[in-house]
Amino acid sequence: AGVVQHIFQSVYSNDPRQRGWAFTFTQEWPIYGQDHQFSYTIPSYHVINEGERQYGIGDIFLNYRYQALEEGPGKPAFAPRFSLIIPTGNGRKGTGNGVVGYQWNLPFSKKVASRLALHANLGVTYLPGVRSPMNDGQLSPKRSLVSSWVGGSAIYALLPRLHLMLESLNYIQDNINGSGRKVRTFNPVLSPGFRAAVVNKEDLQIVTGVGVPIALNRQ
Repeated sequence: AGVVQHIFQSVYSNDPRQRGWAFTFTQEWPIYGQDHQFSYTIPSYHVINEGERQYGIGDIFLNYRYQALEEGPGKPAFAPRFSLIIPTGNGRKGTGNGVVGYQWNLPFSKKVASRLALHANLGVTYLPGVRSPMNDGQLSPKRSLVSSWVGGSAIYALLPRLHLMLESLNYIQDNINGSGRKVRTFNPVLSPGFRAAVVNKEDLQIVTGVGVPIALNRQ
């Protein structure tokens, strides 16, 4: 309660077809206590995708999170989140989808030992009536896209202010190909890393982390 979080994230992709940086900034505010939290997420892309530049602000997320369960003996912490996706990106440039979308997340967390915590997250995104540029330069017919995922992580406290992390994300994603057809892909990712509390005071905490996402499929 009373804590405002500022979260900066950057991801570098070294894929031969899509190379560059994606950045996000999230700010989360408590609403009259800890049970209700509001946040917004602003993405920005600086990517070369198959020879095309994708630079600019993406679709902004407005998020509401509810602390449904506090962690206790025999039960995990549970804080479901709903997000409204605002079409602030540019669909032709590949930085947005051009429609209002919706996202649901169901995250669970449980400390299973004195130094070990486990986390899981189930989620789905729904984008109704998306149109995407095709190979001929025209826009595709409208397609409703649904993407879902299962994520998990294990966090080990090597030291009180240094944690080792192993995260995984397995998501099934709908896209529109160059012919205007809807295609579905499976994308499993494994990411080892660590995080460290570089500042840990009563009125200010700063935590930095580094991970190495590894795609496990052949695409």
